[in-house]
Amino acid sequence: MDNGASDAVIIRVLREMMQQRVFDTRDLFGGDEEKLEGFLGNDFEEYMIGDILYIPHDLPVGTLRKYNGAYICGGGRHECLREVLIWMSVFNIKYNIMNQFTY
Repeated sequence: MDNGASDAVIIRVLREMMQQRVFDTRDLFGGDEEKLEGFLGNDFEEYMIGDILYIPHDLPVGTLRKYNGAYICGGGRHECLREVLIWMSVFNIKYNIMNQFTY
């Protein structure tokens, strides 16, 4: 995210991580970097090899799904809040941003 990867690419990688039941992108495809490159195709950038995505083992996905359609607000529209929104998008959880309470 910090290096300019699009939300769509991040979501695609996170979904693949969930399917493969791995919590670190270095473990995707058994750690085979060429398979990661093949998976991402034209979206692959060399920096992605060392710039990992990590999913905490205790992330409460079931709890998050209860908030489908919820109103959400908070700080860091392009930082912390964006991470939460990306994670919700991985599971197609809908949300409504309350812009007046978000910076």
